Amino acid sequence: MFSLISRPMEGPTRTMRIIALALSLACFLCAFASSALAQGFSTDARMIAMGGSDQSSDSTSLSDVTKKYSSFGLPLGLIQIYRHRDAFNPKDKVNFNPLLAIEDLSNPMHITFGRQSETQGELIVRDLVNGNLNRDLSAYKGFVPKSPMAMSGTFTPDYGKTIRLLKVGKLYQGIFVGAGPYLTASTYLDIDPSLLSNWSGSSLGIPANASLHFDNLTQSQAALSITGGYRGRYAAPKALRSENGGDNDGVFVSVNYHYIHGFHYDSDISNARFDTDTAGLIALSIPAQPPVVVDRTWSNSGKGRAVDFGTSVVTGPWDFHVTANGVGNQIVWDNPTHQQYTLSFLLDGLSSGMDFVKTSLPVTASTITVKLPVQYAGGAEYNAKKWTGRGQLARGVNGREYHFGGEYHFGPLDLRGGGRVVHQVFNPMGGAGLNLTKHFGVDAAVFTTISNAQQDRRASVAISLRVQ
Repeated sequence: MFSLISRPMEGPTRTMRIIALALSLACFLCAFASSALAQGFSTDARMIAMGGSDQSSDSTSLSDVTKKYSSFGLPLGLIQIYRHRDAFNPKDKVNFNPLLAIEDLSNPMHITFGRQSETQGELIVRDLVNGNLNRDLSAYKGFVPKSPMAMSGTFTPDYGKTIRLLKVGKLYQGIFVGAGPYLTASTYLDIDPSLLSNWSGSSLGIPANASLHFDNLTQSQAALSITGGYRGRYAAPKALRSENGGDNDGVFVSVNYHYIHGFHYDSDISNARFDTDTAGLIALSIPAQPPVVVDRTWSNSGKGRAVDFGTSVVTGPWDFHVTANGVGNQIVWDNPTHQQYTLSFLLDGLSSGMDFVKTSLPVTASTITVKLPVQYAGGAEYNAKKWTGRGQLARGVNGREYHFGGEYHFGPLDLRGGGRVVHQVFNPMGGAGLNLTKHFGVDAAVFTTISNAQQDRRASVAISLRVQ
């Protein structure tokens, strides 16, 4: 073992290290958490089991415009967060674990299995926090995140009510009033190929006399969206009507305008460099340039806007839908603050004077404007007497996504299955529903998630109550 530590870190020294490393390495896990935002916060187990949807907004997702039930998710994941509460406590030297904490927060509504054992990613963070980094970086073999990698996620649900003002039979015009959180996260990760080659087992050793990098850019926003919108149901054109003129036939239109009040913006550029000696170990000499630099810019005040459009055409058993969410979106953040954390030496135990130094830096502009790609989606659903099938193609912050699934009614049971493809990775899903009465049922779904530093597939369970 080449672990070097000669004194315990207490008080301000350890606190500063925790803050800087939490910014630098814990935000790295946002690469995985951001892609799980919509699925991890979704509470409709029926939709999750049938492949989920890229639309996290209940008021503008086209399949939800004509959905005949309301879903209430059971937040079982909060039990897991409570059990892991010590992972959030920086004063707990044994259990503090920022990677586990962010894994829990990336999927807070559902139980996820396999989070008890310590991974190599969590080990390297723990060693850095405690000043116990192993000079032999191959000791962290098995920590193999994807690199380079760019990922984004949004969670923008609206909770509110449609007030129908003009009604003629089943046709109506109305307004929607609601509100909800507006959360976004994006990240770009780049790790030196030589490190990944060793950690994956492709090479036997760490290169000698090398400078190995570990870089990450993460940006996140937290805000409140206050929404006003239009809802309308029109008679379907004659060419689109079903032969029997079904009760559900029609053209459904929805428009939302979001006023966004921003509470927090954070942009973190983290650069870590490992300089090795002739034996491939972290060099004992103090490097000329700081091996760890965290460049942080943040703001606690912002205002913005976004517009959503949706149209659904229902004819007989078919429901065709298209959406455009986040048209013209932007948040302008005021009075940003810019700070930099630098660490002059990785092996803390060799020098009592070497620890993170915080420096306040001037900002280049009085405001920061953040814009996200518009999210487009289109798909169809077919509802037969005994079964339902659905599919959706979406394009947005994570490029192309595919969602598909089906449901079969078997007496009081509904059997479901599906999947989604994001970043060319297939994630299977499945579940069942139990109809206790004509208007009430319980739904359960099992799906896989890779929102962890190892990118291991882990099973999650979602449960919700259905009222119609």
